[in-house]
Amino acid sequence: MDDFSDWLQRGQVLLQHCPEAVMPAAERQALAESLEQALKDVAAARALRAAISTPMALDMESLAPWHQLVLRVWALASRLRQAGIVVPAAP
Repeated sequence: MDDFSDWLQRGQVLLQHCPEAVMPAAERQALAESLEQALKDVAAARALRAAISTPMALDMESLAPWHQLVLRVWALASRLRQAGIVVPAAP
C-alpha cells in the first residue's frame, strides 16, 4: 500500500503546481478530492491490516479505484512535463 500512498501524495504535489492551461480548475478540484479520499481509504485499509493478526488481502474491487487514480496522476505528470513545468520531488 506504500506505492499507492506515494503516488497519491505525488498527485497532490503535482496539482499544487498545475496551471489552468494544463488542467481546468474544476478538474483539478475533483482530482484533489478524489486523491484526498483515496489517501483516507488507503490509511483505513492499512489500519485494518495492522489490527488483525492473520494475513489479509484486498480485493480488486477495492484496489481498482486506486489504480485508476494512479493512472490519472501519471497522465497529469506527463501533461506537466509536456508543458515544460518542473515539479520538485517531495522532501
